[in-house]
Amino acid sequence: MKPVLAALLGCCVATAAGACDGLAVERAWVREPPPGTTVAAAYFELINRGTSAVKVTAVTSPDFGWAMLHATQVVDGRAEMRELGALELAPAAHFSATPGAVHLMLGEPRHPLAAASAVTLAITCAAGPALSFPAPVRRTPPP
Repeated sequence: MKPVLAALLGCCVATAAGACDGLAVERAWVREPPPGTTVAAAYFELINRGTSAVKVTAVTSPDFGWAMLHATQVVDGRAEMRELGALELAPAAHFSATPGAVHLMLGEPRHPLAAASAVTLAITCAAGPALSFPAPVRRTPPP
């Protein structure tokens, strides 16, 4: 199997014992930004498959200068982005970052982003080491 394909297939489900214990990441991807853009958006699903609540305190990427989890809200007829704080997921809880709603805003890319490449995202939880996973760069959402 080619390394890029293996990395892309590996992005679909990420879990790690002790890292954000019980937290699974599915359908992670980054929308390919237009050329010259200094920001991008990432999307993913989180599922707490553990028996205890998991508190997500940050989502970061070594491939960008900064990352912020935002929610898009309409205020006075205008769409605004508001930074989210920590996320707490009860056992069996599901959280989705999707286009047009909650998303991970990524700024100051450290290398050009092109479809079929991948970036690394990392979720930090209140307990345990970070959970890192690849997110493929795509023009459209995954099927």
